Amino acid sequence: MKTYAVIGKKLGHSLSAGMFNSRFADKGVDARYVLRELADISELPEFLDSCPDIAGFNVTVPYKQGVIPFLDSLSPEAREIGAVNCVKVERAEGKRRLTGFNTDVEGFTEMIPPEFRRSPALALVLGTGGAAKAAAYALRQLGIAVKFVSRARKPLAETYDGLDPLLVETADIIVNATPLGMWPDVDSAPPLDYSLICPGQLCLDCVYNPEDTLFVRLCRERGATALSGMAMLEGQARGNARIWNLDIF
Repeated sequence: MKTYAVIGKKLGHSLSAGMFNSRFADKGVDARYVLRELADISELPEFLDSCPDIAGFNVTVPYKQGVIPFLDSLSPEAREIGAVNCVKVERAEGKRRLTGFNTDVEGFTEMIPPEFRRSPALALVLGTGGAAKAAAYALRQLGIAVKFVSRARKPLAETYDGLDPLLVETADIIVNATPLGMWPDVDSAPPLDYSLICPGQLCLDCVYNPEDTLFVRLCRERGATALSGMAMLEGQARGNARIWNLDIF
């Protein structure tokens, strides 16, 4: 039996195991998908050594960037983005080889309704981590300009405190690429001035559990089109299965 997994620090929110194991059962695939919490990314080699039948694994917060030094190679997209959420495990002559990919891009692109895939346009991406970098990559591939927003001062990023209200009002797309609002922390949302959200804007949340996050609800109350990360999760899963050569979707 082959094993697939997701690694992260806290995985109580994850729906990936249920999704993949259901597909394995439906398609008669002799495989399993497990959750593995790592207190630190340095524990990854030990986990892989303890699971000799592992054929691939996903990476979630906070290890999408920290996993890269443990990999043997990266896909062009993962290299450009600087973040990995999918790893293919191969073996040859007794040696393990790890290749990193980024299916967040594929999943995120699927979230964007066709009418919002236009240029010129402006997107505010809330966050600067791995999900934010993948979202920005996907948006730029569509010709959409990107501005990052962060709690702390970072290069090429606005801060919430210093954010020009006009940017919030005129942005075509606003993306929550932070974990804020993820179960069990369901009462949190990025510290944006939601009174500035307008009808006609698209607000996307990369969080998928719960489906209606506080961010999504606040944006909908202002008349915006607001979507959860469920479509992103499903798009990622299809991309992962393709990379792992699994015909289950």
